[in-house]
Amino acid sequence: MTNSEVEDDEIMRQVQEDHLSELSNESCSHYMWSYQKLFQMAHGLKPIINDPKRSTELSSITGKVHLTMYIHVYAHICSLLTYYR
Repeated sequence: MTNSEVEDDEIMRQVQEDHLSELSNESCSHYMWSYQKLFQMAHGLKPIINDPKRSTELSSITGKVHLTMYIHVYAHICSLLTYYR
């Protein structure tokens, strides 16, 4: 690992710590739980990622998950804006 890579890793770690410090304890716990689950699943994803057809399918599913999360957040923001009018 080069010095610039080590510095980048340190910067990313600091950014993550700063982000986590802004979250509530409940949000932080949920974030860490999700991260641990993803980390556990990562090993099992390697064969899928290495298979072009399955990798494309995984990318499509991941995109749909992201879209669903964005829609959920948008709906939540809209409900908050409506509530505080």
